[in-house]
Amino acid sequence: MKAGYSPCLQMVKLFGKLFGVNCSTGTLYPEMLHEFAESLGIALDARDESTHNHSLEVADMALMLAQEMLLPAQRQRVIHVAGHLHDIGKIAIP
Repeated sequence: MKAGYSPCLQMVKLFGKLFGVNCSTGTLYPEMLHEFAESLGIALDARDESTHNHSLEVADMALMLAQEMLLPAQRQRVIHVAGHLHDIGKIAIP
């Protein structure tokens, strides 16, 4: 993996572009991006009863860790959204 490259962060930026959000500043519609990411996570979790609420729990835990690390608020929001999307690759698995 390239230094400074985070696939999850890149995915969040891509979704941000879809919704007109600048992930560097978080200026436009960050709640819309969050709701979209959360919805995707819930849809993924619904495929298997054993993963019920998994993405929500990962996103919340990631946010708590980011807060404990005293990261800037914008970075905390990005990490929280990335938590919702961490299993997005499972969409391709039948």
